[in-house]
Amino acid sequence: MESNAPLAADAWLDLSDVSAVIDRTAVTNLSGRLMLALEVDTLTAALRDIRIGEIDSGIGIGPIQLLADYEANLLRRSGGGSLPFSRQRPSFWVAGFA
Repeated sequence: MESNAPLAADAWLDLSDVSAVIDRTAVTNLSGRLMLALEVDTLTAALRDIRIGEIDSGIGIGPIQLLADYEANLLRRSGGGSLPFSRQRPSFWVAGFA
């Protein structure tokens, strides 16, 4: 790579039935693909066919299915990007009341 060539990178992560606790929130049965791309000054992330069995931080929510894209300009000082959701299909239930 030339020293003055623009920075570019691509990566993806395939998830299958991943469960974890993040802070105090349990996420179970997470599956799908996370794709990341960096081109010059733009970072993009795409969630494809994401399915989450349940998100539980006291009250369980799930199953959840979503498709989303994120884009941020790394040179902009506002620190904000855009996250439009193309599809989401949540169904909610509360333990003991299903």
